[in-house]
Amino acid sequence: MIWYLCKKAIILLVSLFCVVTGTFFLMKAIPGDPFADERITEEALKALHAYYGLDQPIWVQYLKYIKGYLSMDFGRSIVYAGRSVAQLISDGFPVSAQLGLQALCVAIPAGIFLGAWAALKRTRWQDNTAMVISTIGISVPNFVLATLLQYFIALKLHLLPVARWGTFAHSILPTIALAALPTAFIARLTRSNMVEVLQQDYIRTAAAKGIPLFRIAMRHGLRNAILPVISYLGPVTAQILTGSFVVERIFAIPGLGEWLIHSIYNRDYPVIIGITVFYSTLLLVSIFFADIAYSMLDPRIKTVHKRDDHG
Repeated sequence: MIWYLCKKAIILLVSLFCVVTGTFFLMKAIPGDPFADERITEEALKALHAYYGLDQPIWVQYLKYIKGYLSMDFGRSIVYAGRSVAQLISDGFPVSAQLGLQALCVAIPAGIFLGAWAALKRTRWQDNTAMVISTIGISVPNFVLATLLQYFIALKLHLLPVARWGTFAHSILPTIALAALPTAFIARLTRSNMVEVLQQDYIRTAAAKGIPLFRIAMRHGLRNAILPVISYLGPVTAQILTGSFVVERIFAIPGLGEWLIHSIYNRDYPVIIGITVFYSTLLLVSIFFADIAYSMLDPRIKTVHKRDDHG
C-alpha cells in the first residue's frame, strides 16, 4: 500500500509539472500583446513590459513562474490594476466551490439512486424511465439546460430568481444545470455495475436463502457497484468545476468562471495562467484522492499490490 501511495504521488507530481510547464509555454506561444493599443506610446509599452517582467528572457520568466506557483503567487492582473491573481482566485473560488459542492451533493446520491433503482427494476418501466432521464441528462448541454430552467422556472413560473448570486434560492437553478450531466453518468455507471453484481453467485445464494432482493442489493450489491463511481469522482469534480464557467456566465454568478472569461477577452495572461493552473491542480489532486479511496475500499487492489511487492 505504501508503494502504491508513493507511485501515485510521483505520478501526481510529474503531471503537475507537465501541466504547469505546458500552460506557461502555450500562453507564451499565443500571438499578440496584452498591451496592444494604439494609444500607448513606445516608452509606456516598454515600462509596462518591464513592470510585468515580460522584457526578460523566457527562461527567467519561467523560473519566476515556477517559484510563484510553489508559493501560490501567480503575479498581478494586467486588466484589474492593483489586484493580484491570488486575490482574484480567493474572491471567486469560494463561490465556484459552493456551487460545485452543491452540484456534487445532488449528482452523487441522485445518480446512485437512479442507477440502483433501474438495476433492481431491470427491463421494467422503472428501468426505462431512469435510462430516459439519464440519456436526456447526457444529451442536453448544461448551458442549454440552464437557459431552459431560467425560462420556465424563473420567468414563466416565477418560482426562483433568474440570475445573480445572494441567497440559497439563487443557487438552485445553476446547481441543477451543473448536476444534470454527472447525475446521468453516475446513474448509467451504477446501473451497469449493479446489474453485473446482482448476477454473481453469492447474490443468487443469498436470494435462495430467502433474503429479500432489496436488502441483498443494499447490503452487498451496492457497495461493489459504486466502486467505479468513486474512481469517477475525480473527473466529475473537474467536469463540474469547468462546466461552471459557462453556467456562471449565464446566471451572472461572480465565481472564477467570470474572471476567466473576462481575462480571455482582455488577454490578461497572468489571470488565465493562474486560474488554469489552479483548476488543473485541483483536478489532479482530486483524482489522486479518488484513487486512494478506491484502493482502500476495494480489497482486490490491496491483494494485487502485495503480490507485486513480493514479486
